Amino acid sequence: MLQGINLEVAAEWNRRVVLQILQTTGQKTRREIAAIAGLSMPTIANISRLLIKDGFVRESGRTRGGRGQPAIRLQIVKDRAIARDHKPGTGDQPEDGGELAEAGDG
Repeated sequence: MLQGINLEVAAEWNRRVVLQILQTTGQKTRREIAAIAGLSMPTIANISRLLIKDGFVRESGRTRGGRGQPAIRLQIVKDRAIARDHKPGTGDQPEDGGELAEAGDG
């Protein structure tokens, strides 16, 4: 029998994808993240807003050149440990036994 995925599980998966992209590629714009992840710009905007609010990601400057307003680059906050069981935007802490990793760990 086929089973769907609920929105909470999909949202958590998408947050992890964004974090992994930033961990492995360094600084990226929201548009670049959307292209790599195959997600929409509004989805990336929402995820990045939550990750910035929770202190896992920060804005790190603007792109140069090109037309229009320069895009803002995002990057992982390296001195912040990432709780793998943490749900960004909820304020929840990892449950007992929750695994912690340094921001650069995969």
